[in-house]
Amino acid sequence: MYLIIGSGWSGCVLAHLLAIKYNKKVILLEKNKYIGGKQADYYSNNVIVPRFFFEIIKTNKISVIEFLENMGKWIYLDKENKGYLFAGVPVKGYSVFMENLVSHSNIKILLETDYFQFRNQTNEIFEKIIYTGKLDDYFSQMPKLDYISTVVSHITINLNGYFQNGLKTSLNPLEDQYEWKHIYNDSINKGKTIISRIRNSHLNNEPYICNASPSLKSTLKEYEELVNKERNVIFIGRLAQYRTWKIDELIQNVFDNIQYILKDPIQDNSKEYVEMVEYALLNYNKQLLKKVNKEIFELEKRKNKIENYIDKEVWKFKLKMGKSVNLNLTNEIVICRYNEDVNWIYNLLDQFNWIQKIKIFNKGETLNIIHPKVFIENVKNIGREGETYLSFIINNYNHLPENIWFLQANPFDHSPDFTYLLTIEAIKNYNYDFQPLSYYYNKTVYNPINDKSSYILGNKVIQYCVDKNTQQIEGVHKHFDREHQKKVERLGNDYIDNLCNKINIEKPKQIIPFTWGALFYVNKEKLIQYSVEVFKKLREELLNKNDQGGDEGYALERFWQYLLTNNSFSSVEEFNKYYNL
Repeated sequence: MYLIIGSGWSGCVLAHLLAIKYNKKVILLEKNKYIGGKQADYYSNNVIVPRFFFEIIKTNKISVIEFLENMGKWIYLDKENKGYLFAGVPVKGYSVFMENLVSHSNIKILLETDYFQFRNQTNEIFEKIIYTGKLDDYFSQMPKLDYISTVVSHITINLNGYFQNGLKTSLNPLEDQYEWKHIYNDSINKGKTIISRIRNSHLNNEPYICNASPSLKSTLKEYEELVNKERNVIFIGRLAQYRTWKIDELIQNVFDNIQYILKDPIQDNSKEYVEMVEYALLNYNKQLLKKVNKEIFELEKRKNKIENYIDKEVWKFKLKMGKSVNLNLTNEIVICRYNEDVNWIYNLLDQFNWIQKIKIFNKGETLNIIHPKVFIENVKNIGREGETYLSFIINNYNHLPENIWFLQANPFDHSPDFTYLLTIEAIKNYNYDFQPLSYYYNKTVYNPINDKSSYILGNKVIQYCVDKNTQQIEGVHKHFDREHQKKVERLGNDYIDNLCNKINIEKPKQIIPFTWGALFYVNKEKLIQYSVEVFKKLREELLNKNDQGGDEGYALERFWQYLLTNNSFSSVEEFNKYYNL
């Protein structure tokens, strides 16, 4: 088990190699809420802009070029490649490129996690610790080193053409101005242009490069001595090795050090101890033999800790290496939209790098959203959200993403804390198989004020239940819906049982769990437990009497959670006990 601190170039490339090429388990810690370190970027008005610094990768290193081109698509900048075999930037930006590097089941990512809060608890757990952060943060007792930071600002200008002649204009020795339209397709931002100014600073709040000077020579020598004394910590990267490397040099540095990093300290030390044992035996040195045996015992104890670690919780975070939502797999958000405003998705994409794809099924007016992670499919306005969900499952049954969020186009009506429920910390607290994401029908019709029975990290989520015959809410949230009673009278009290018979699944007990608004997360395994024919029959039943789904659509909303979890209960008391309510 390897622990890597920092998700910049060095951390991400190293995690990728260890996990994929060498099949090692890796935990990647990042103090920020995003992957990419100082190279991270994000979308502003549909255009990729840097958070701290912008750098075009230019290199003649063949191994680096092969690695980059194998890992993603690139925009090649011909005007910048004078003297270089390769000059370009990732098509979808650096953050997406680096997220893809660390998207693997062998890698666990912990964002917004400060290593130094848990440093003393980790050093004896991990086989190797790779530190990529600032040297003077690690050795806080030492004099501070000097770094160059940046101040970044972005402005949007209404302009059809270009604001400046090229990508980069130097305003002064410390400040450059970039116009992103020179890189990214003009049609993405038609009628406007995004300008970014990046100014070097010595504020040291977010250093991106070292500012070495002759006066630091003796101090750096002291740092070097401290680094060499660290037992199982390896310092890799621009800040950790205090270098002014370009990106290609950072990547090459990882390539050059990978075998050293893989070198097993236990095996090496064990060999040394065997030689010491032989020496002790030959010289009848009982005292030395006793010391060696003690050290071998400590080594074996540490080795057992490492081997057993996968089955334990990750110290204070309680992140189990098993039944938790694994965001390193494929993640997709599915949205059913009529004419709602869905610009809120930009906020999600800016905040959450784990989102790989948002698929919007548009049943209304033309939707003009342009983003590399957003895909829009215009479809007929039939069957409400139930038909959309079922069609998605049917059409993608053989290649479903591992993690799926099914949403109506305005989730905030049912889930006022919806955005916060998509943070990584909240997702860690999901039920692994299925997680309701709603709080109420809406704040005026039914609002369970002060109910804290099922909050996730203080965010409003409530697990409801209904009687399968009346389809009315039971339990602590008991609520009578007169309009829904009329629907049930038309459908019949035995509709849920009859539906189960039609689609050939087991009928539930009397009480079934229920999610308002059909807002939920589900793991792929809960979908493929059934054949695709089950979902086809369910869609046929939904549209049997009415293209809009009619009463059947409202019944389906109450049926989803039972269908996907197979949970049902003989009584409300049994339901409460199961969900710890």
